[in-house]
Amino acid sequence: MLIHICCSVDSHFFISELKKLYPNENLVGFFYDSNIHPQAEYELRFLDVKRSCDKIGVKLYKGKYEFEKWLCATKGYENEPEKGKRCEICFDERLGKSVEFAHKIGEKSLTTTLLTSPKKDFKQLERALQKECAKFGITFVAPDFRKNGGTQRQFALAKEAMLYHQNYCGCLYALIKQRQNRPFVDELKNPKRWGNSSVIDTTEINASKWGELERIATNTVEVLNSKLIDEKHKYHLKNTKTKELADTEMLKALTYFVISNNKAAFANEASKNLPVNLRAYYHLVAIENYLKTAGIEFERDFELSPKGVQQAINKEIIVKLFTSKILISLDKPRKDIKFVPFPLNREYDYATSNEITAIVADKKGYFIQYGNRFQARLHPEYFEFSDAFNEFKMEIDGEVKLVPFASKVLVKKEFMIPKIKGVRVNIIGLDKGRDESGIRVVKKNMIPQYSLDTADDGVLL
Repeated sequence: MLIHICCSVDSHFFISELKKLYPNENLVGFFYDSNIHPQAEYELRFLDVKRSCDKIGVKLYKGKYEFEKWLCATKGYENEPEKGKRCEICFDERLGKSVEFAHKIGEKSLTTTLLTSPKKDFKQLERALQKECAKFGITFVAPDFRKNGGTQRQFALAKEAMLYHQNYCGCLYALIKQRQNRPFVDELKNPKRWGNSSVIDTTEINASKWGELERIATNTVEVLNSKLIDEKHKYHLKNTKTKELADTEMLKALTYFVISNNKAAFANEASKNLPVNLRAYYHLVAIENYLKTAGIEFERDFELSPKGVQQAINKEIIVKLFTSKILISLDKPRKDIKFVPFPLNREYDYATSNEITAIVADKKGYFIQYGNRFQARLHPEYFEFSDAFNEFKMEIDGEVKLVPFASKVLVKKEFMIPKIKGVRVNIIGLDKGRDESGIRVVKKNMIPQYSLDTADDGVLL
């Protein structure tokens, strides 16, 4: 059973009671609450939910924070009262996503900890559960644990477990109402936050070159602010005055270690609330300005813009295995790539199209990692490798071409690998017999699940 979870105060009691009601049921938690504002509150509630789930012994998944999507869904209902139409839309959004996730991981029933919240309308929630579950044929479960003093036991248990007890339901409009429409400053605009900033440890150092840290960092801030995508992203200079203030944590910083050795050092901060490509864009603007200041030449093969950075991040990854015998080209890679030929009794070797891609061995085999992103798991099939030849003929769209191993070819309509004496051809995903040479292959005859990639760009490997 998948349990949609809203907060630890509700979930701790609800799941404890649910375990009694369904002692043999495998219970799985799903935290998806894009209504919660601000994001810091969302993260705080999730951490406390995780602490609660760990204590109870329930596996927990975290959904994506999609605040803008929620705002669009509730547009026009900003002034609705609690338990009104806006709440109805909110339940549909959160439970709709939960049903999709339950279906994805194979759970057959769904419930929500919102059912135990005294701030919510039970019947409204029950209707939302029934409606959303029906779309995927999933059973909805709506136990009423509020009855017979349940709410009092819930709060007592929350106090005992020292759970985070928030004072509003979570959404922006509830927060405004709770504060009686008094203006308040979003936590993202808190002056105590560093936000987007160029960071130095002191004003200047005794160095032969670039010792004027504040002047150089100030110039970088000016350059950054001339290239802002949004005025809200404005950069400022942050001088930590590490030595003067004897900041325990900053004394451990790499920048302070460097300047302690009389060499210039700068840091650049980009808000974690920005998308990855935008953070990377601002970092690159800063880095390039520091390089120019130092007279260091550099090159890049993409446009320095948020779009250009995004394209660079998502650029197709090329991996070549076993001295360029096998090519794996990944755009939108499948999570599991089966039947990858591996030689017997040989250590794997590889080359990649960039420095942050690696093939990593673990207990399960091998997987491809791109920076902090998992790309695909490789499932090897072991063979004796031969070095008899390094290229072969292919007929591609009626034209015969000589194709080297570990290469990528564009096929518009069809291809064929002619018979090769003493060689058996196996085209992964074709399934036309033991030897698949001499067969004209068109895309519709290929089995999609055996492809390396899900990108539909007309390229066959």
